[in-house]
Amino acid sequence: IKLSLEHRSLRYLGKISYGLYMYHPVAIFIAISLAMAMDIRASWFHYALSLALSVALAGLSYRYFESAFLRMKAGFTRLPNNARMTDGAP
Repeated sequence: IKLSLEHRSLRYLGKISYGLYMYHPVAIFIAISLAMAMDIRASWFHYALSLALSVALAGLSYRYFESAFLRMKAGFTRLPNNARMTDGAP
């Protein structure tokens, strides 16, 4: 069996991983609240819904929020062609 970490879905999860980290507690809270409101006690439902909400929230955050900052960051990280990185001294 050949294991490849270059699968499209794994690359996407890697791209939105910061959002997954940040929004997962919010997604858990929403999932439990929704399950309680619908009187669903199955733990698999909580897990599945919190995972789906985490991915959805992180994807939306990346698309509409984080990507704008990543584009701005690119403008600040370029060095002139003749510049060299040093050990902290300019």
